[in-house]
Amino acid sequence: MNGRTCIRDARARGGQALIEMTVCLVAILAILAALIQIGLLSRVHLDTIGEARGGAAQYAISDVYQSMQPSAEMIQAWDEGDDGRRYSRDDEAAVGGSQFLRQHVLPVAHPDELHRYVPGNRFFSLQYNDPAADEFEFVRGTSESRPVPLLPVVRHLLYNAESIRLEAQSVMVWTKGID
Repeated sequence: MNGRTCIRDARARGGQALIEMTVCLVAILAILAALIQIGLLSRVHLDTIGEARGGAAQYAISDVYQSMQPSAEMIQAWDEGDDGRRYSRDDEAAVGGSQFLRQHVLPVAHPDELHRYVPGNRFFSLQYNDPAADEFEFVRGTSESRPVPLLPVVRHLLYNAESIRLEAQSVMVWTKGID
């Protein structure tokens, strides 16, 4: 090998290393931006859940049962959406009713036997009340977060929006009226 070939090879290797370092640096920055965005979203998500639980807790300890609160829905299954994948964003909840509870849960739970040991328990009356969820006097708290701005890298690579709003619901049992 002559001197010119060695210098040319060294320059080519140096250029390749520079390109590889640039690609790795871009990938590392994208991962770092994603981690920062996940941290921001997690913090807002926890705040939103806390607000929903706080609202439900206020209803749970109020002196009067808040019957105007929507009763809890019983989800029996999920219907797949257009993408054909289960548990994705376009799926629809197949809301079941107390019929599913009466057909599949109560026969196994044997509420009549429980009634013999603990007269007046609420599980016994599930056989007769409709909707069954109202028997337990559920209350619900909801909350919606402030808009969480997305980092430009995340907006460009993952989710084409300026910001995201998070929602949370919490369901608790009305405890003030329990004797």
